[in-house]
Amino acid sequence: MNSGSDTVVVIGRVQGAYGVKGWVRLMSYTDPVENLLAYSPWLLECAHGWRAIEAIATRPHKQGFVAELSGVADRSTAEQLQGRHIGVVASALPPPDEDEYYWRELIGLEVVNCQGLVLGTVAGLLETGASDVLVVDRTAVSASADGAGVATDDELIPFARQYVTAVDVAGGRITVDWDPD
Repeated sequence: MNSGSDTVVVIGRVQGAYGVKGWVRLMSYTDPVENLLAYSPWLLECAHGWRAIEAIATRPHKQGFVAELSGVADRSTAEQLQGRHIGVVASALPPPDEDEYYWRELIGLEVVNCQGLVLGTVAGLLETGASDVLVVDRTAVSASADGAGVATDDELIPFARQYVTAVDVAGGRITVDWDPD
């Protein structure tokens, strides 16, 4: 399940067992956290890939959720699922609104400034509250005189309209109004 729109997107994780009847504690990676419960079918990470699993019942619990999963009838079986990811196929996610992006779409894009200088590639994003921040890996564009890569710090660029002038996911590029100095 990793071709095109069938790529698995991780939306949560099994935290551990809950009770003695096979229920599990879940952590949601979605925003808002309740969206975890809206997606289906769920896919459970297994040793040899992903398998579909049905959530028979779910309910909020502390900062996460608890769920009864098909085929999990006792605590011992539930304990074996601890740490496994829960995913959905990418095509099950709603399309983002105009000028909105899933983080997974931005990771790996080349970042250039308005003068055409390549700043690096998006290695990740940080959520800061005010705006998300691009973590730009500069090692790919930093080179010494002999051409060998030089380790440098990541560049942190706010993912906000005043700095990001264009996002071209299909073209693999983000243009920013940013001076690397």
